Amino acid sequence: MKYDKKFSKVMEEYGKHELHSGSKTGPKVTKPSQARAIAYSEQKRADRQRRQKSRRDEALRKRIKQA
Repeated sequence: MKYDKKFSKVMEEYGKHELHSGSKTGPKVTKPSQARAIAYSEQKRADRQRRQKSRRDEALRKRIKQA
């Protein structure tokens, strides 16, 4: 699933010492607990976006079907 990939990507960035808190110019993440928190947050965000897209698609299909 997409959000599982997101978690893996964030943890991979942390492993390579490329993960920043906030923007790419922010300070680098040094603690694994920070990396996990960021990963879970991004995972949740990706899941929310996926669900919103699904709802939009469903509403669009409904409107097309009615027309």
